[in-house]
Amino acid sequence: MSTHTHRASSQRSGSRVTPIEVALVAITIFIAVMLMAASTTPSTHSVTATRTVRVQPSQTLWDLARTNPVPGNSTAKTVEYIRTLNDMSTSSLQSGQLITVPDATESMAMASR
Repeated sequence: MSTHTHRASSQRSGSRVTPIEVALVAITIFIAVMLMAASTTPSTHSVTATRTVRVQPSQTLWDLARTNPVPGNSTAKTVEYIRTLNDMSTSSLQSGQLITVPDATESMAMASR
């Protein structure tokens, strides 16, 4: 009976997780999260051309992002990109304000050269 008890306890000790295994799992999760985050950030490297537009009455950043999309990005990410381009702390716009927006058509033309 002591042999059976000894085997059971050695099997249990063999199934313990080592600090190295915990570290490997943590690193794997960290890399996966970073890759997911990188894939959801605006691909500003694909947009090098910009143009300036004048804000129309009742126009929003969302409207500007929809009409000036960044290829491969959501409208929300394009809004973030436009805010970054213009160093905006808020999303509020004034009618007549000049805003820099991505010029996707020009960026695509430059990429094909």
